[in-house]
Amino acid sequence: MDNPKVKVQASPKFGMGLFAVRAIEPGEEIASFDGELYSWTTADEHLPNDPPLYVEDHAIPIGEWSARDSAGFARVANHSCDPNCGIRDFVRIVAMRPVAAGEEITWDYDMAQDDGIWDMLCRCGSPICRGRVAGYRFLPPDRREAYRGFVSAWLLEHERPFAGRAIDVLGPVHHLCGSGRIAGEQPGTDGYRPKGS
Repeated sequence: MDNPKVKVQASPKFGMGLFAVRAIEPGEEIASFDGELYSWTTADEHLPNDPPLYVEDHAIPIGEWSARDSAGFARVANHSCDPNCGIRDFVRIVAMRPVAAGEEITWDYDMAQDDGIWDMLCRCGSPICRGRVAGYRFLPPDRREAYRGFVSAWLLEHERPFAGRAIDVLGPVHHLCGSGRIAGEQPGTDGYRPKGS
């Protein structure tokens, strides 16, 4: 379900994004990943990531071997290391705090993914930007605490100890790995390369 208080428009930093057109209260659903379901059986398999859909870069993981895309505008919500929204019930983007009219809707992609493959360089601009987004295992304890109640349930089914900051453990992104997506870049720009390209 797409919330009528939200619209898709150009984002000054991220190509397209979601923006509140009216005030949104904490707990209010913004959008849902309610589209096609995908599953696979080996780590060598990948979601399709061909233009124009770039499913791998926009679908949300809902399990170790499954993901779901959005039939609405959930797939356009951008990442931030200091988001105003989070994930509930595997597929729902929900406001964590009041969101003012005109504010961009963001969520932390590490709230839902931890496959050990996908990652992206982050340039969200937040004072607490982690520099690299690579999965829940790299989400610092203070962020895990701040996100309590807003992390996809599949990530909490097993203990996932903090592995260290992705930028420190994995190093800076010298090559475009995983999806190669850089927060702030859109398909067709120099910073964006789908997996395998």
